[in-house]
Amino acid sequence: MDGDLDTAHISNLHQFDSIDDVPDDGTDKPGYPSGYMSMRFWRHDPRAVIEVDDTWHGFRYAGIRTTPNGYRHARITAYIFPSSTIIAQIPFSTRQIFVVPVDDYTTYRYNFTTQPPQNPRGLGGPLFFTYEKYPFTMMQPNGVVPRVHTRENDYNIDRVAQKGTSYSGIVDFRSQDAMATETAGPIFDRTREHLGSTDVALIRMHRLLLRAAKGLARGEQPPALGGGGDFRSIRGAEKILADGEDWRLLGTDADPIVAEALLARKEQPVR
Repeated sequence: MDGDLDTAHISNLHQFDSIDDVPDDGTDKPGYPSGYMSMRFWRHDPRAVIEVDDTWHGFRYAGIRTTPNGYRHARITAYIFPSSTIIAQIPFSTRQIFVVPVDDYTTYRYNFTTQPPQNPRGLGGPLFFTYEKYPFTMMQPNGVVPRVHTRENDYNIDRVAQKGTSYSGIVDFRSQDAMATETAGPIFDRTREHLGSTDVALIRMHRLLLRAAKGLARGEQPPALGGGGDFRSIRGAEKILADGEDWRLLGTDADPIVAEALLARKEQPVR
């Protein structure tokens, strides 16, 4: 879960050298950038400023980066207590990542969407991993897919590629995340952590979990339970902010882009 709530890691772990060749397509301005330009922003400003907004389901947070043209680019991710996230996407996202503990050493990680994507204007254009110079594989599988890149085979790290193609030298995007998670060990000693300014969302999640565990022992109800809100309204989002624009509105029911997409879905003919 830490990786899902760490926007900073996309500025290093998932980086590749040819990202500098992404052409300026004119979307580095207030509004919705292309997915390709978003990748440029990750590398341009690796020191994202983290802002957190507490909610009934946990919190939403924004990783705010400065673009090459000097604008504020916000990637908003939602944390749903206790172990779900909805990660930023242009213009907004409902795809959930759900982490299920199996025992003290093993977890299952599921990706699923309960609502069809709604982006009638095609904002953001092609997905970032379709960039012609993108060096990583990016599977979009259905069902359970056997892993090819594992700890046992050292994630098939290519040391030559690591010197001249990508930061990790691992060709599969999701296996880069798996490597960073699994090599920490099955049980990580949190007393030896040194968290910093880009770990604000992680700190908030850890405190929520600890507080809820202590509260449960006293008979208190954990967060996100009891019918306090509509889970269908939780979304991630991504946008370049205009002067004075509040990122907290993005991806909510009050966001005009969300309202437009929901209306378009209602108007679709029933099949």
